[in-house]
Amino acid sequence: MSRTRGAALRRAALAAVLGVAVAPDLAAELNATAELAALKAEIARLSARVAELEERLATPADADATTDSATTTAPPATADAIEVTDAAMIPRGPRVSVGGRVKLDVVFSDTSRGRGAIGDTLLAPGAIALDATGESDQLDWSARASRLWLKSWQTTPWGDAGAYLELDLLGSGGDQRVSNGYGARLRHGYGELGGLLFGQTYSTFVDVGALPELNDDGISAGSLNVRQPLLRYQHVLGAGTVQLAFEAPETTLTAADGTRLSPDDDRLPDVMLRYQRDDAFGQWSLATMVRELRIDDAAGGARDSAVGAAASLSGMLRFGVRDGLRFTAVGGNAVGRYLAFNAFDGGRLDANGNITLTPMAGGMLSWQHLWDEHWRSNLTAGYAWADDDGAHASANASLYTVHANLLWSPVAHTTLGLEWIHAYRRLVDGRTGSLQRLQFSAVHKF
Repeated sequence: MSRTRGAALRRAALAAVLGVAVAPDLAAELNATAELAALKAEIARLSARVAELEERLATPADADATTDSATTTAPPATADAIEVTDAAMIPRGPRVSVGGRVKLDVVFSDTSRGRGAIGDTLLAPGAIALDATGESDQLDWSARASRLWLKSWQTTPWGDAGAYLELDLLGSGGDQRVSNGYGARLRHGYGELGGLLFGQTYSTFVDVGALPELNDDGISAGSLNVRQPLLRYQHVLGAGTVQLAFEAPETTLTAADGTRLSPDDDRLPDVMLRYQRDDAFGQWSLATMVRELRIDDAAGGARDSAVGAAASLSGMLRFGVRDGLRFTAVGGNAVGRYLAFNAFDGGRLDANGNITLTPMAGGMLSWQHLWDEHWRSNLTAGYAWADDDGAHASANASLYTVHANLLWSPVAHTTLGLEWIHAYRRLVDGRTGSLQRLQFSAVHKF
């Protein structure tokens, strides 16, 4: 666009604005309602054209448009002609959006750990009631898995910058007598700048793309699922991405008498390194972790630390347009709380207060089939076990879970589904516990 034409357009835009500015004085001279109504209609039309201009500037189609970061003045516009040559001239502040989901769960379990047990709402495989110890035939209604999130993002010279905050209602407190109210709980709260992420979200050791689609908001026995504070940097490497992260540590130990401990004496972050690649066949990820387990209990006489490592291979493979396989395989002597909702502790203390790391492994497979554009099914199986000959008799030795569901999405963002769950755990001393569950869920995302 020439400088002469640009000046003409600026003069036309200024004239339009001045016309609006003097409207109150003109109205006094107009012969009442008809002329004033016409003027209001013209103002509305100009506002609509300005909105159209902003929308076009938000997604410019001109691939040859140049940028000038020093210029912050919007290009001129008239009511009848708009020509955009420099989209970067419009200043952009943070863009904010709000969303979430409303979820109803109706869960029938043939066994329960008792009143108020969170395991009646979501599955914790390592904590299901042992045979002949739990309550039977428990029906639970809950909307606690509903979520609300807030997102903000913008483009900066350092790359995309943004923040994300998400809450659910699975916190402590509340009851079912009157209000069914429960405390809000932080799921995610992080900021990003370019390749740097800081705050709380899924651990770098967790492959979110490999998590199966379940009605249950708990976890399959062989899956990884931890959210915690972290500092992570991501960089494109070849056809994939590499991530290096330092994450919040938390030692979990089994005392010599079988008591589970979280000593809170950690001094070094958990260190993660992960490589992920996406291609036409799906995506896969290889992750490694090194972390220290530590206790410094002067009163109890336990002062020791141990460094261990773990690795995982996970991903999702596509088979045509209707089928996909999600998978996870993990093992090492520092897996601990990262596997199956902390079903196993990271190590154990002997009578002298020394730490022995616990080797463990697990795996998960989940097959998804799309019946048509509205119906789909998921069949998921997981298994996890610990390999420690000196473990306490009350510690978990192995566990497995099976989920099978049928989901119906009549419209976008709304899903209703029925899921059958079977879970089993075995202790070191041979005691077992099993669970049969039927769960109906209705979800609407907004």
